[in-house]
Amino acid sequence: MSQADIRSAYALKPPTYNAGLTEVGRGTPMGELLRRYWHPVGVSADAGDTPRPVKVLGEELILFRDGAGRPGLVYPRCCHRGTTLYYGKIEERGIRCCYHGWLFDVEGKCLEMPCEPNPTGPQMPARAPALLSGRGTLRPGLRLSRPSGEEAGAAAL
Repeated sequence: MSQADIRSAYALKPPTYNAGLTEVGRGTPMGELLRRYWHPVGVSADAGDTPRPVKVLGEELILFRDGAGRPGLVYPRCCHRGTTLYYGKIEERGIRCCYHGWLFDVEGKCLEMPCEPNPTGPQMPARAPALLSGRGTLRPGLRLSRPSGEEAGAAAL
C-alpha cells in the first residue's frame, strides 16, 4: 500500500478560499453586497441603559437606548477626539462622550458641544447607520461606499 492510497491528512493540499466571497469588511465585494440589506444585530432588550459593543459585517458599533427609550446604534469613536463611546453616558436625548462631553442622538447627530467657541456652528456628525426596529429585533442599514466616494442610503426590506 503506497502513501497515495492511504489518503491521510498529510497528503492533502492546504485548503484555499475565495476572498471575494468570504471577506465582508468595508470595500470588499461581498461586504458591499451584504450592506445593501438589513441584518439583525440583536433583540430589542439588548439595547439598554449601558452601551453595548456589537460587531456587524466586520464593523464595530455601539448599541444603546437613550433616556426616552429610543434604540441607537453609532460607530464606536467620537468624531471629536476619537475616544470610545462605549464609556459614554446615556442621557435623555442620546449618548454623551466621556472625554469632552459631546452629546450624540440615536441617529449620530451632534446635539451639544460644550466648551466649544461656536457650539451651534458647523457640526461633525458621528457616523451612524440607520436602525430599523421591528418584531423585537434591531437591524442596522450599513451604508455602501460607492467608487465615486459618495454614499448611498441603506435599503429597507
